[in-house]
Amino acid sequence: MDYFAYDERLGIRLPQLVQPWGEMNRAAQADVIATWETIRSEIPDRIGWFEQQLERLQESVRDEDNWSEVCRLYRELASLASCVSDLNLWFRTQPELLGEDAE
Repeated sequence: MDYFAYDERLGIRLPQLVQPWGEMNRAAQADVIATWETIRSEIPDRIGWFEQQLERLQESVRDEDNWSEVCRLYRELASLASCVSDLNLWFRTQPELLGEDAE
């Protein structure tokens, strides 16, 4: 069973659990954690990609004279910055093994 779904906005797979974490058996939790650690290791590269896009847009804003275009670029900057923020939050997410047989 795949406990993850691809998020187009962030460009990574995110947890999509079909049952509450505490109700999953320890083996399923361990599988989710192992998969998450692999995905999580890719997050810094995704953040780097978004930061490159942010730098590119900031340069465009500096060179732009059309106010409407500047506003559009700032909206895009805000959207990309939101992705970086969300990725940072996901990067800090570290589930722990639970369940009746947890120590």
